[in-house]
Amino acid sequence: MARVPYVDPESFPGDRDLLETSMDDEDLPEEYRDLFSTGARRVHRTVANNPDLLRGFRESNATTWHESGLSDRERELTILASARANGSRYEWHQHVRHGLSVGLTPAEISAVGRRDHDAFPEREAALLAYASATAEGTVDDDTFDRFAATFDRETVVGATMLVGSYTGLARSLDAMGVEPEEAFVGWELEGL
Repeated sequence: MARVPYVDPESFPGDRDLLETSMDDEDLPEEYRDLFSTGARRVHRTVANNPDLLRGFRESNATTWHESGLSDRERELTILASARANGSRYEWHQHVRHGLSVGLTPAEISAVGRRDHDAFPEREAALLAYASATAEGTVDDDTFDRFAATFDRETVVGATMLVGSYTGLARSLDAMGVEPEEAFVGWELEGL
């Protein structure tokens, strides 16, 4: 249950666009549209209790999202691995939607939910192992070296910062009791 109230978009004193998701139904394959809603996200409605912070939060997230050096697919795999490692149901639920919208299959997403990195090609497996270890705070030299041998230095930093951003968000969402807008899709997408 939410520990901090969700701000009503109609009474928000700032730019209401800051409360909205950047996704439309058209971004998602049709067979999955009934699983996810559009509109104001609870994460934004919670942070909106501090309107100035909401703007900075959205800008910071947009920067790590767009400037990580990862492809859309790699970015979503990274965020899903981080969400799973952190046990963040909210992040997982939201990024299942994003993952499906960039072409990840339910089977691939379920494999991330099971932490089955071997189900992926080496480049993605190295990314998933690194993202998971980064979120858990358990990166060792072998995990880092395997990842760094596959990605350039700029992307190593970008992916690391992306996981750090989502790990911090996972802790904040947990502390404030933010829950998914719809029924949780499950770590292995039981409902798909």
